[in-house]
Amino acid sequence: MRRVFGLLAMLLVLGGCGMAPIPFAPNPKVAVERGMRRERLLVGDWRQALPAGRWRQSALFEWHGRKLPMVGLLQLDQRRQSLKLLALDDLGTKLFLLQLGPAGEELQVYQPALQGFAGFEDLLVSALRRLYPGGTIAANTRMELGEDAWLLRAPEGAVTAWFRFSGPQPLLTSWGGEGWQVDCYQLRRHRGQIWPEGMVLNDRKRGYRLLLRNEEFTADER
Repeated sequence: MRRVFGLLAMLLVLGGCGMAPIPFAPNPKVAVERGMRRERLLVGDWRQALPAGRWRQSALFEWHGRKLPMVGLLQLDQRRQSLKLLALDDLGTKLFLLQLGPAGEELQVYQPALQGFAGFEDLLVSALRRLYPGGTIAANTRMELGEDAWLLRAPEGAVTAWFRFSGPQPLLTSWGGEGWQVDCYQLRRHRGQIWPEGMVLNDRKRGYRLLLRNEEFTADER
C-alpha cells in the first residue's frame, strides 16, 4: 500500500513533460445544411436524450504540470442534475468519491497526497459541472452559421456560453464559456444511445485539463 501512496505522490508532484497528446481522432469537417431550424438543431443535443445510467471511464487530470491518471465509475442523471463519481487508480485503490446535485456537493478524499493539495475539491467540482451541466440550452440563444458548424450563443450572466453543432445530421460536439471549453470526439450510436467515446475539458483560466474516455454506458432499469 505504501508503494501506491508513493506512486500517487510522485504523479502529483513531479507530473510529466508537458501535456499529454489528445488520444482521439479529430472530428471530420463536413458542410452543414443551411436554413436549419432551431428545433431541429436542438435534437442533436445528445445529452438530453441520455437516460440515467452508469458509466465506466478512464481519465487523465492535468494541472500546472501535475498529472493524475484514474478510472472512473460514474452514476449520472442529467435531468435531475445529479451525479456520483468514484475514482480509482489503475490498481483499484480508491482516490475520491464526489457527489454533485442542485443543492451542492460532497467530496470524500481517500489518499493523503490528494488531501494535502489545496484547491483540489474546487477544481473537481468545476470540471464535473462543466462536463455534465444538466438542464437544456436556453431558449434565447442566437444561431450563427459557420463554415462547417452551427453555433448557438446564449447569455450566461455577463459571460456568453456557446454550443457547437457539426456533422451531416448536426450533433453537439463542443460547448464552453469564458476561458474554457469541452470538446467531444467520436460521437457514435451505442445500443440505441448516442454519446462520445472521448471528451476533453480545457480550462485555460484555471490551468487544468481533463481527458476522458467513455468506455461503457449502462442505462438504469426503469
